[in-house]
Amino acid sequence: ITFSSSNISNRVLRLYPEETAAYLKELRSRITAEDLHREVEGARDKRYLLIGDTILDEYVYVEPLGKPAKENIIATRYTGREIFAGGAIATANLVAQFCGGVDLVTLLGQEDSREDFIRRSLHPNVRLVPFYRRKGQTTLKSRLVDPTYVKKLIEIAYLSDEALPAEEQAVLNGWVADHIADYDGVIVNDFGHGMIDGSLIDLVTREAKFLAVNAQTNSANRGFNLITKYPRADFICIDEPEARIAAV
Repeated sequence: ITFSSSNISNRVLRLYPEETAAYLKELRSRITAEDLHREVEGARDKRYLLIGDTILDEYVYVEPLGKPAKENIIATRYTGREIFAGGAIATANLVAQFCGGVDLVTLLGQEDSREDFIRRSLHPNVRLVPFYRRKGQTTLKSRLVDPTYVKKLIEIAYLSDEALPAEEQAVLNGWVADHIADYDGVIVNDFGHGMIDGSLIDLVTREAKFLAVNAQTNSANRGFNLITKYPRADFICIDEPEARIAAV
């Protein structure tokens, strides 16, 4: 007899819709922990190419003070700040813990690259292959956060998301074309910020031995960065709203 609270809640409480619960039950009957362990171990000697946007995530912690007498805004008091290497950097660091190595092809801004910080943030198993947007900065998304309830108040995006000039895109795509055959798999982190054009999509969908794609919908690209841009993928990672928009 098991008296685990999670076991009891899983059996008694309706945590999932009926169809989902039935699917999970059937999945547990087919896939064991040993199966998962074997798959993870199988990636130990693989090399992956990760292509995607670098995003720096900044959290500015503030205490709301109230409404100023002369403005229709909320005044806040600054209490602290943290910055993290996100976007494709976070994905590369995660993948690198399971495989032999990751080469990260990403786009930085030439005017404010933050490249030193990005390199310090990389897992030892990740090799950075940076390309640079000549007129622009590395994407940074800054959020004002109330730390008491961990609530985000507002976001400011420092973002250059227009399409790359043709000659800059050609250099990036040329590097990928010359090296893609060297990798066991390709992972694309597509945040829709101007790095990945149609010809690069065509290249990876034709040449990748195994292709995993995350095409994200965010506030800057809603309705314009759909997984349907990719005519082929062996694995896709999207959430329900992204699937719904793509199916319209």
